[in-house]
Amino acid sequence: MADDVLLIPEMRSPLGLPDFVALAGGQEWLRARRAAGVPPILAEADCLVLSALHPGQPLSSATVGRRIGWSRPVLDPVLARLERANAIETTSGSAHKVNPALVPCGCLFALEAKVKDWQKAVLQGRAYRTWANNYVVLLGDVGPVAERRAAERVALDGGGLYSRSGWTVRPRARRPASAKRLWGFEHLYAVAP
Repeated sequence: MADDVLLIPEMRSPLGLPDFVALAGGQEWLRARRAAGVPPILAEADCLVLSALHPGQPLSSATVGRRIGWSRPVLDPVLARLERANAIETTSGSAHKVNPALVPCGCLFALEAKVKDWQKAVLQGRAYRTWANNYVVLLGDVGPVAERRAAERVALDGGGLYSRSGWTVRPRARRPASAKRLWGFEHLYAVAP
């Protein structure tokens, strides 16, 4: 860990196995997440419920259900399980709020290293953006035409391209849907050293 960047090789993610995942600016979140003692929340449905909640504003089960489109008979067992895991707190008025340590902070970048097949790396990167803030292609030794084409394609996506000459295109941070973002952060938490 240097300069507030954590790099994890071959992290099993919500969708695929990127060569690396980088957490930038999230070391404080990671420390707080560890201190909370809540086991990793790896079920997508659980992350959907958690993302509908706020740490400071308790919400009723009915409100949560409306926000995510679930009925009470489906939602109530999930809320109970999340409460047992200390991921949420239920107030005396039966409203729910998320444990503040489960609110992600920082940016996740999926990095895909390719010697030649940059097109495959771009496709993989696009898939990783469902849960990551963006992707970066780490390009091997290719010719100038291939590098230019890769740069054009990656730039259109807002992704990043790093080649032997350094940054060709820097990634723009974007924000995936909150439930998917949380799901990615929870996968990182599950394997972080």
